[in-house]
Amino acid sequence: MARVSIYMKCPRCKEDGCNNEHNCATGEYYLQCMHCGYHNSFRYERDDEGEYIKKDPLKDSSFDNFKGE
Repeated sequence: MARVSIYMKCPRCKEDGCNNEHNCATGEYYLQCMHCGYHNSFRYERDDEGEYIKKDPLKDSSFDNFKGE
């Protein structure tokens, strides 16, 4: 599993120090600003067994076909 974490300018307050953490294996990301408290995240929905929920069950398992929260 590859995870990348960088600091960038905050989209809200434009200050440096917004932590951007991206999980390359799952396609999920999290943003958190240490200055103004801005946060944003994206995750894919999972079923009770922990599998990704597909938008179209007849299509392949790919990030484009998974439902996001």
